[in-house]
Amino acid sequence: MSILKQKNNKIIDLTKPVDIKTYLTVAVLGKSLNLNVNFKNTNIPELNMDNSEINIYLPIRYKKIGTVDIVSNVIKKMYDEIAEIELTDSMEKVRVMLGFAPEDYTIKRMPDAFIKNNRNKTIIINPDITKYSRKVIETSLIQAFCKTKYKENTKEYKMLLKRAIDKYENYEYRIIKVS
Repeated sequence: MSILKQKNNKIIDLTKPVDIKTYLTVAVLGKSLNLNVNFKNTNIPELNMDNSEINIYLPIRYKKIGTVDIVSNVIKKMYDEIAEIELTDSMEKVRVMLGFAPEDYTIKRMPDAFIKNNRNKTIIINPDITKYSRKVIETSLIQAFCKTKYKENTKEYKMLLKRAIDKYENYEYRIIKVS
């Protein structure tokens, strides 16, 4: 006996393989996007992203085995790619706004922090920071820039940070006003 189920006015035969979409959400630059996991005849996982959703296409051979680790790795790679672009733009924006920059920065996964300052005036940035909005990323970078100039709890650091945040908020206000 075949099992039939009605869904969206379509009859689906559940005794045959059915294309299943898994709906999850993933945060990208402060927005929650739907994550659709699909299976298709391909050799490697593929990812397509637009304004409202992310589609991951996995090879059909992964359908019978656990896909959680594979999807997790694809999402990490996506964050790495987004971080390369977004962090370059944000670093340049903050550098121009403050008038100084750290020696260098690297993008590297860290288990316990999003941004870390090294003693050699280098900033290490976790690509997972791209889950958050640009404002969060840029204010975190401002703080890291200020830490390269002065030690964290000194008067100079606090004054520089206050001036930098005020300058940033003024800059953002002017952009919103012009738009």
